[in-house]
Amino acid sequence: DTTDAKALTDATEALIKANADAEVSVAKYEAAKAVIEAGNILDETGKAAYAADTTIVTLQTAYDEATLVEMTAQQATAAKTALVAATKAQTTVGAEFATAAPAKWDGQTGTFGKRFERYNEKAYTGDVMTQTIDGIINGTYEVTLEATASYTSGRGFEGKTGDGLSVVFANDSTLNLNVVDRGNVGDGDFGPYTIKVVVADSTLKYGIKNVAEGANWFVVNLLSVKLVELEKTDEPGDEPSDDILLTSDMFHKWTTAGADATVVNETVYPENNIGTELGAGGMLYGTSTVDYLHYANLTGYSKMIIEGTPGVQLRVLMNRVEHEGALVEVNPTIGEDGIAEVDLTTYEFVHLNAIKYGWVSAAGTVTKIKLVKGGVVGITGVRTEKTDNIFYDMQGRRVLNPARGIYIVNGKKVFIK
Repeated sequence: DTTDAKALTDATEALIKANADAEVSVAKYEAAKAVIEAGNILDETGKAAYAADTTIVTLQTAYDEATLVEMTAQQATAAKTALVAATKAQTTVGAEFATAAPAKWDGQTGTFGKRFERYNEKAYTGDVMTQTIDGIINGTYEVTLEATASYTSGRGFEGKTGDGLSVVFANDSTLNLNVVDRGNVGDGDFGPYTIKVVVADSTLKYGIKNVAEGANWFVVNLLSVKLVELEKTDEPGDEPSDDILLTSDMFHKWTTAGADATVVNETVYPENNIGTELGAGGMLYGTSTVDYLHYANLTGYSKMIIEGTPGVQLRVLMNRVEHEGALVEVNPTIGEDGIAEVDLTTYEFVHLNAIKYGWVSAAGTVTKIKLVKGGVVGITGVRTEKTDNIFYDMQGRRVLNPARGIYIVNGKKVFIK
């Protein structure tokens, strides 16, 4: 009848107005649309009033439930946004970011007092326990952890003890841990350990892991994440930088020491003490034995830029050809401007085996090692009759019949059209 029709029309208009007054969810929009459609049906046929009333009740319930879900999601999103904004707002050197850390650790199996633990029945390489902080300002940080790594004797297997079987890490920076028998763990075996690390993508991942089969019991706790240096940004008008940082994941085991080598093992972890103060003879990057099959292939980069404490003298060891055999050694010293450079364009290929502090080097810290790519030039043909024009692909492997693409020729990148 007319009264029911008017009531339905009023209800429809009220719901439409409510939709116009708020940012509605999809569920709310669908509810309004269904009510309007029900009203049109009533106007056209004069029937189905009861059915339309039932539809309104059902849709109103769905509307209410959708609103509650939407509010809960919005609150969670707002909380996350507020946390990220508050974290990014801390751009002052010395700011503390530990409060932004998660409550638990990835890989955690329990707690050990006020610390967190991970236990396995046996030790295995690659076992890891981590936390991640996202959305922080780019720069250099000092991450301080309490940590210990041990094996549990008398459980049917024998672990290994010794230095370097396990490490604490922050992004690509690591510090060695001395793995001990769990029964011998004391208060002095938890550090603390401070790792200096560069954050370049607003993400900091830190924790403890095995680099060999040693520990089956980790205990770790985050004490501090402190910003010590803001990221240096290009001035307006500067050309975009094509630099990348030297990182642990560039270091592999290879089939040979030659230019045609291929990777045997991707998960070789070098010592990486970038960001850690060292003295004369200290190991900055690589393996202490300078193994000729363990290296980072830097073929295609024209320059290495080392930043750190003025006066630090380094031994950059490259292109070792056999076990304990000959190699190339370059000895840059960091100048008063905090920078040293190594020219990489004079070598047929560049296999970085290790970087050590010089035997008479001053103590200090290397904070960053950047790699600069060489320029790319276009060429229209290949003159294969010249023996000095040897082509290598971007992995350092010799190419006898190069097709279209980018190659390394005489230490420079070329593009064959």
